[in-house]
Amino acid sequence: MSVVPSAVEAERAVIGAILLDNQVVNTALDLVSAAEFYRDSHRIIYQSIQELSADNRAIELVTLADHLKARGELDRIGGLSALGEMARETASAANIEAHCKLIREKAQLRRLLDAAERIKQNVASSSQPTEEILEEAEREIFQVATQKNFKEPVLVKDIITGVFDKIQELSELKGRLTGVGSGYPDLDDKTAGFQKSDLIILAGRPSMGKSALALNFIENVILNEKLPVVLFSLEMSAQSVVMRLLSSISKVSFERIRKGKVSLQEQADLAKAANRLSRVKFFIDDSSNLTPLEVRSRCRRLIPQTGPLGLVSVDYLQMMTSNKRSDNRVQEVSEISRALKSVARELDVPMLVLSQLSRAPEHRKDFRPQLSDLRDSGAIEQDADIVAFIHREDYAGRGGSGAGGEAELLIRKHRNGETGMIPLVFIGELMRFESAARDEYAAEETKVYDAAEE
Repeated sequence: MSVVPSAVEAERAVIGAILLDNQVVNTALDLVSAAEFYRDSHRIIYQSIQELSADNRAIELVTLADHLKARGELDRIGGLSALGEMARETASAANIEAHCKLIREKAQLRRLLDAAERIKQNVASSSQPTEEILEEAEREIFQVATQKNFKEPVLVKDIITGVFDKIQELSELKGRLTGVGSGYPDLDDKTAGFQKSDLIILAGRPSMGKSALALNFIENVILNEKLPVVLFSLEMSAQSVVMRLLSSISKVSFERIRKGKVSLQEQADLAKAANRLSRVKFFIDDSSNLTPLEVRSRCRRLIPQTGPLGLVSVDYLQMMTSNKRSDNRVQEVSEISRALKSVARELDVPMLVLSQLSRAPEHRKDFRPQLSDLRDSGAIEQDADIVAFIHREDYAGRGGSGAGGEAELLIRKHRNGETGMIPLVFIGELMRFESAARDEYAAEETKVYDAAEE
């Protein structure tokens, strides 16, 4: 029979240390909870210690025994003599931190064993597809891994050296980007590139070009930065995504590709673009109804073969489902937003997430979107490090052709930098945005580029 992980002696030592020296109670309460004690009697005692501390009452043998008696639990823990024994056998409170951490580690191992047992039972009895069983197993392990991680406040003097090292590292870049380049110089000037762990929200009304701009960012990361990218496309199929990329790279009209009306020269240009795409690490997952947990688990499975990811993108947030189902859609979207930020931090990767807007801009004199227009949840604005809106006055929904023209990328929130407007030009036939500063695009808004001109 296997032994259940526990630290019974450490539990006794922690209780004894608190009875010996009330000054250490806050240290203990910051490091370990009553639920993490293995022995029932110890858990009951520690729960009483937590309650006495919350009431700002002294914690010593008599008050603790009186509190336990009032709750009808003194006899359950072995009476006053059991408390006295713990106090007597503890020589010092000096090792309380080490004892608390040991208790916490053993509790996590027990949670892992419980998860493993649930996984075992699920495998033995479930009629679900293997993929669903695997994802359920990952969910169980993820919940164990993300249990509360106790951290103490850090004194500035203990981190200042590391901060100076980081400043020195940044200065040695001599103006080069500290993050992943977007391919748009004006945007990179404001952001220094997409930064690791950042949640970047790109929002807009339908037909504005959210997906097109996101694919333009991705194109730069995979072809120029030469970094692996994962796109979770909940709206477009993987084939549609690749077709758009081929149009953008080859400069062959997307409509001509879609309708099969490409010339021999255009076929050759598309073949060259396909050859370039076939050599990059670009992964597309077009599953529907994805949860943040599934995004996390699928990225983690890819990392061993790709190395660190350069960018993860989700198109789009409102088509995802939460790991915690709710009848309240606003609450569910808030949960998705928070979870995606957690995934970005855990994977240490920029997370580019597309989002819908409400119809509010259509009812204003100035159609330009504001942060309050983010659909379904104010939490999106709070969780994001960058919020940017794509805006085109000419888009088809307002009577324009949608073929192309001036566009604006409006950075409305930037946690670590400046906000502002980035002028762009939309080339509708290529589903592509270009920097307005580039002369060859500023004067020719809707031209279809011949690859031979490059």
